[in-house]
Amino acid sequence: MRLGLSPSFRNVARGYATRRAVKPPPKIVDPLLSSPSAEVSDLPDGTTFIHRPPPTVPSPFSTTLLPSSPLLRPSVSTASSASQRTDQKEVPVPPRMHKERIFPTNRVLAEADFEKMRQLRASNPTYYTRIRLGKQFNCPPFLVAQKVPLDTKSRKAAIEQLDAKHEEIRSKWGERKSMIIAIRKKRREYW
Repeated sequence: MRLGLSPSFRNVARGYATRRAVKPPPKIVDPLLSSPSAEVSDLPDGTTFIHRPPPTVPSPFSTTLLPSSPLLRPSVSTASSASQRTDQKEVPVPPRMHKERIFPTNRVLAEADFEKMRQLRASNPTYYTRIRLGKQFNCPPFLVAQKVPLDTKSRKAAIEQLDAKHEEIRSKWGERKSMIIAIRKKRREYW
């Protein structure tokens, strides 16, 4: 004896499971006729003429008589363009991407000032750095680097002092860090 559903119930269950949903037909609206601003007129030959104005009213700046783009404007002489610039409003510009480098002043230093910088820098190059001399003489540091460069003796002395400081710091490193740095140096040799 077979266990299962009665034949009439099986057909109902199967019919329900295999039935597919049917979408109603789409209602496509004609955009020309549905527009409230469209004007429909029938012509004598039987055709229909539909006039639909643009969605926005043209501004005086978008017309060809006075275009908004400066590239489309007719070229004018420099004398008349200067008078036009004063009549028109200032065009907003985008903000700066980077801060402008502002230095204390743009004053011109005399040769005596540069000589004084050279004396200070020669006396103690580690103390009188470019930044410190720039602040003292109220000028940008790159001007100090151009006009008062370090001589080779003081540069070598400064490098030796830095190396001594670094060596002192390296002596305090642990075994693991020393090994990692040594491996890194060895790896750089094979580059």
